[in-house]
Amino acid sequence: MNNLKDLEKTIEKNAHLSFDDYRAIREPAINAVINDYAAKIVENNPEITLAEAKEIAKNEIPTAFVPEWMKNLRISANIAGTELCYLEAINGTLGRIEELLSIVFSKSIERHLTEIANSFRAETPEEVSNDG
Repeated sequence: MNNLKDLEKTIEKNAHLSFDDYRAIREPAINAVINDYAAKIVENNPEITLAEAKEIAKNEIPTAFVPEWMKNLRISANIAGTELCYLEAINGTLGRIEELLSIVFSKSIERHLTEIANSFRAETPEEVSNDG
């Protein structure tokens, strides 16, 4: 086997496998690689359809490269996920800074400070004994 087209022919010969067995063994990895490669072909050659690009990918991708390609796709996905987490944390921090700055530069800062102070006001011993 030299390319994915040959691998596809081999898989077709495995008729005794159930659909779930076939899907678990080959389909996800192969389709991910084919779709990734085909998307790059279409990006560089807009006149080619996605179906044509997938056929080109099946004929050009060496089967030995599939595991390495999958590893690279997983690494890229992990990096993208990590970046997303960092960006969400930065966005949250910027939101809190914006809130603080809106209070600091507010014309009624004294009112804000009074509201905050009152929210932390300790109860007097008389108030505590009257409650219970």
